[in-house]
Amino acid sequence: VLHVATGNEIVSPDRTPNRGRIRDANSTLVRAFLQQNGIVPKQLRTEEDRTQIKSGIEEAKSNTNLLLISGGASVGQHDFTRQLLEEAGFTIHVSKTTARPGKPLIVAQRGATLAFGLPGNPLAHFVCLNLYVRTALATWSGQSGNTGFLAGRLAKSFLVGGNARETFWPARLELRNGVASLTPLPWASSGDLTVLATANALIRLPHSITQMLRGSLVDFISTKGNA
Repeated sequence: VLHVATGNEIVSPDRTPNRGRIRDANSTLVRAFLQQNGIVPKQLRTEEDRTQIKSGIEEAKSNTNLLLISGGASVGQHDFTRQLLEEAGFTIHVSKTTARPGKPLIVAQRGATLAFGLPGNPLAHFVCLNLYVRTALATWSGQSGNTGFLAGRLAKSFLVGGNARETFWPARLELRNGVASLTPLPWASSGDLTVLATANALIRLPHSITQMLRGSLVDFISTKGNA
């Protein structure tokens, strides 16, 4: 696995960011996520520079099964991921999703190499890793029918907001008398990093739902390996 973290605003997590800069949280997320699967990735950190990102993609073409690119997956002025993957001979299978958080997602393939262009915001990044990249790893491991979703019950009622897109809500999973109990956690946006300190599950919520009641049966996925 090769992971390329992009963005001219990111600095190494062990550095104190100057004004206008932030720590690179996504490299830590990727490393921790892959560690659950016994994988140690090669990681590169680049600015949002076409030449540097292209170099990482070219490296992946020869000796990489899975290429993960953090950032650059949307349609802004500095979002080069799709274009550079296409220039490198990758076929784009997915260019965005209808889920939140994590709408800007790219899935591409070139021969035996599968590439994911992941959104740069950390909560969206976390969701995409645990939904889509996890599915790819499970399939490669011979578990093609394993979606990872389980059934549990809500530990408390909460307002969802009635969003038009399906939502994957961060939650705290606990086993109580053999039943998966899920406490929904507050989050403000796809860039919300603080919720990830305690989240170990994602609750799947249908679109247009405005409220969920305590005790409701819900689908969820554990983000800490087997529940």
